[in-house]
Amino acid sequence: MIRTDRLNLVMARPATVRADLAGTAALSDALGVGVPQSWPPELYDDGVRSIALKRIEDEPDEIGWWHYYVVESEPVPTLAGIVGYKGPPDADGTVEVGYAILPERQGRGIASEAMRALVERAFGHRHVKRVIAQRLPESADSSDVLEKLGFRREDEGPEPGTVRYVLERGEERPAPASLSEREIKKGLAALVKKNETLLRTLAIELEEIGPAKVVATMPVGPRVHQPFGYLHGGASVALAETVASIGAAFHAPAGAAAFGLEINANHVRPMREGTLRAVATPIHIGRTTQVWDIRISDERERLVCVSRCTIAVVAK
Repeated sequence: MIRTDRLNLVMARPATVRADLAGTAALSDALGVGVPQSWPPELYDDGVRSIALKRIEDEPDEIGWWHYYVVESEPVPTLAGIVGYKGPPDADGTVEVGYAILPERQGRGIASEAMRALVERAFGHRHVKRVIAQRLPESADSSDVLEKLGFRREDEGPEPGTVRYVLERGEERPAPASLSEREIKKGLAALVKKNETLLRTLAIELEEIGPAKVVATMPVGPRVHQPFGYLHGGASVALAETVASIGAAFHAPAGAAAFGLEINANHVRPMREGTLRAVATPIHIGRTTQVWDIRISDERERLVCVSRCTIAVVAK
């Protein structure tokens, strides 16, 4: 298995590919992860899988030079696509790579992260001099992925209607630096203190930040009361959308931002004073939308509000 920050690349073995050919339920059991009903991705049909299975069975030493199942590790391990080599390096030290990501998982950097890991593995073998890839001319997303990794367009591919991209050893581009959760939390805290944001107005404090869960607290007092001296439902909604939006930002791809699209809330317990604690967890992480569940409780862990927030992921 190859591990990256967000992904597990699971090497395809004969038993796994046979399960793949049998259907999504069998593949889910074989991998121990969720398999969307939209599986398999485009261009990864039964013919391709059957060819790979035969090669792996006939040449067991080549197992690592075929495909890998791309699994998103959080919030729930879920199959996102396929990535792999088209066989071991040739006598000239050239190896070809390719990928296919499910439509609902595209646009979040999964292909780039998986392909980078595959390229690094290839160049980890001293006899590999270059990595090549083919794509169709209209596949703009594919060219973006390849160019991010340092591939350069060379000429027409060996297959009709394709374009060939080449990455020579030593020309790889380093992975972009990513902020740690601690750095993100520190930056958000500084922003809240510096600016007159709603977080500062409501005295919302971030307690835990991450792609699988966001936790924040908010004091309850006259500042957030309605005219009759109880917690205003709008304040609970503001707290709910805050934690959902912050969590959604972890899953937004580079160049995109997360905004609240729709939110609903059920206020199940009145409150006059104390501290609210909101916990947001993802229900659905898609390419353009996300859905988050938010539970807001008091200090005695009694449910005060339950909310569901839909987030839109849009280009900046």
